[in-house]
Amino acid sequence: MAFLSVQQITKTFGNGPANVPALVDISLDVAEGEFVVVLGPSGCGKTTLLQIVAGLEQPSQGAVRLRGQPIRGWGRERALVFQEGNLFPWLTARDNVAFGLRVQGIGPEERRATAHQLLSHLGLEGCEQLYPHQLSGGMRQRVAIARALAVNPEVLLLDEPFASVDALTRTRLQEELLRIWQEYRKTVLFVTHNIHEALLLADRLVLLMPRPGRVKACFDLDLPRPRRAYPAELAAWEQRLEREMAEAEQAPHVSVPAWEPQSLAQRSPSAKL
Repeated sequence: MAFLSVQQITKTFGNGPANVPALVDISLDVAEGEFVVVLGPSGCGKTTLLQIVAGLEQPSQGAVRLRGQPIRGWGRERALVFQEGNLFPWLTARDNVAFGLRVQGIGPEERRATAHQLLSHLGLEGCEQLYPHQLSGGMRQRVAIARALAVNPEVLLLDEPFASVDALTRTRLQEELLRIWQEYRKTVLFVTHNIHEALLLADRLVLLMPRPGRVKACFDLDLPRPRRAYPAELAAWEQRLEREMAEAEQAPHVSVPAWEPQSLAQRSPSAKL
């Protein structure tokens, strides 16, 4: 049984002839502790898929299971990091990190200690009392990652978290994320449209094609880390994926039959991959 299983997920927005299919028949198994990157061009449904796994969106068909149990809504075993961080502007960095712990009823001393430890671990020691507007974009993303880790989730979901920072900061954040993953061994599902980023991070890479989102191919990346030490191998993989991405972007639109709403009882949560 897979640790995290996406089973024949279809997502359609709207009903009848005006519906918009975002995802069609997406299936994916993720092992515990694995770092999986979902790569694809704009419009392939990467964020929609991540939100379904997070429980923020319900699939039109199919099911997502964690340790064999269906996901039907948000749960503390999954934490999502957004593109822009989405920090609370009225809270300090420390209080942003501690927010989820406060919701869980954790006492103030433990909240402060956890927030301090994570912020220090992410290179933000001394920034605990700063507010989001006083932090750079990269610092805000570090706070967002620390906030996600603070609740000790089993699965860390990241929606292009480094897309809005400069290239140098992006490189540093990628390295920090890998260091954190190697230390905490969280299961990671990371979405991006950046081929180089995907190759630096992934154990396994899932390539989606657009209009609507479908799985084009999956790749196991057996390159040792740190991968920047293997430029020739990275370049070869990058060329291969550029060709795959170009084919995905040029793929013809696939017509999907109008979807009729189903109740949860009518869906097939026991679908096998």
